[in-house]
Amino acid sequence: MTDLITRSPMSAIERRFADMEQMLDRLGARSFWRTPDPFAGSEMLALDVREEDGAFVVETSLPGYKKDEIEVELTDGALSIQAEREHEEERKDAHYHYRERSHGAVSRRVDLPGVASDATVDATLKDGVLTLRIPIAEAAKPKRVEITEG
Repeated sequence: MTDLITRSPMSAIERRFADMEQMLDRLGARSFWRTPDPFAGSEMLALDVREEDGAFVVETSLPGYKKDEIEVELTDGALSIQAEREHEEERKDAHYHYRERSHGAVSRRVDLPGVASDATVDATLKDGVLTLRIPIAEAAKPKRVEITEG
């Protein structure tokens, strides 16, 4: 007598993803399909970084954060952004009483080559988007080299 074995068509795909995840973990990289652990502390903040008119322009979305809840530091060419907030709401009605609390934290550190620690950083927070403009040091800007025949 033969036994029938049922197989899920997704099990092969799931095994492939698990194998890739293990391989990336062995290389020291986080796999990109992992969902963030809400209990692991702060989440990684997504950034857009571009070079424009001799400066780095960094943009990140921080909806709901106020400027006093955001900390930006520039140290030895590394930009660090941290935002943390706590929200507490209390409401009393005739039939019930409840209290809601929430805590959110995001952070990111990124290296910006050619940026001096004493650079003047323009920072604006508008409509939940933090925009930083950080000038690139003259010494770090590319220079054209003239070639002579000889």
